[in-house]
Amino acid sequence: MMSRLFPSAFLLPVILVGLSACGEKEVASKRSSEAENQIKADADLMRDINRASAELERRLTDAVRAENGVVIIHDPIMGKFFSFVLSPNSPWVLSCGAGLSVVFGTSVSGHEGSAGNDVEIRLAYSTVDEKDCAVLGPRLGKRLNTIFREAASAQ
Repeated sequence: MMSRLFPSAFLLPVILVGLSACGEKEVASKRSSEAENQIKADADLMRDINRASAELERRLTDAVRAENGVVIIHDPIMGKFFSFVLSPNSPWVLSCGAGLSVVFGTSVSGHEGSAGNDVEIRLAYSTVDEKDCAVLGPRLGKRLNTIFREAASAQ
């Protein structure tokens, strides 16, 4: 009886590992496809700067809010799992070019796997040219300043 159970007991972990590897490849492929779709959608969005401006401001407002004297950040992608609470005195930098993102806090980390004290949200993944940055940057910066002032006034 033991000889009959051994092969199936041995094969079960091998089969499970094989199935999980297939699942990981499917998840990675799905993520890659979603990222490509997001880049294409953002590139299409950037063709109309007025529409892009309104949409990116909406994304920013969804991700960053003032509450009870602090600034709360929910990453647009990982927001269901991670939240960050910042002082209303925290610095921020908006960058655009290879996408559009906002980094909050004083960046310290520099290498993969190192700890850092910065928080980044990406609002767009497609290339944003300098002309569009000149329009989007001030509008989004003004919205960020309003959020941070609101948090500071509630302290």
